[in-house]
Amino acid sequence: MEYTTYGGVSIINAIPSLRGGAMAIDLPVRVNASKGECPMDEFTSFIVKYASARLGIKEEYCIRVNSNIPVASGLKSNSAVAVGGIYALMEDTKGEVRVSLIQI
Repeated sequence: MEYTTYGGVSIINAIPSLRGGAMAIDLPVRVNASKGECPMDEFTSFIVKYASARLGIKEEYCIRVNSNIPVASGLKSNSAVAVGGIYALMEDTKGEVRVSLIQI
């Protein structure tokens, strides 16, 4: 299952005001989930393990990321990878996950 998300930029920093805002930018992040193992970076591996535990997924999953967002640019690449990875896992396990019970 492949899912495309986008990077973003903060408009209002939530740290000092406890409220924030962000907008999407046209830098796609394509995330592909498939059953099986593959080499993943530490962040992507954490997302797979955390989401699998919370969603009750027993199989091993591989998440591959193809991103146009420069690393460490502050353009919400980690957020895009996390959202895309979780969505792709949920779509691939459709029928096996009860979305209404998820509190991630």
